[in-house]
Amino acid sequence: MVASGGTNRVFMKRLCRLTYCFSKKLANLEAAFAMYAAYYNFCWQTRKPGKSRKRRPTAAMMAGLAGHVWSFDELFLAALTNV
Repeated sequence: MVASGGTNRVFMKRLCRLTYCFSKKLANLEAAFAMYAAYYNFCWQTRKPGKSRKRRPTAAMMAGLAGHVWSFDELFLAALTNV
């Protein structure tokens, strides 16, 4: 859980320091977190432990929700069309 919190703060600066990147409205924070969660699940590939450079499939691929690693453009287009 500690590593997850660190990853959240790296990807979403809104969770680091409130003086730099904060959301004035809760809806903006919710939208930013939704994009972060979608990016993490559909676009982000983790590396296997050790010296191997092989990458694991994304979380969405392992769950059977996606057949390939999405680009950010695909993710953004999907977010715009589902609004």
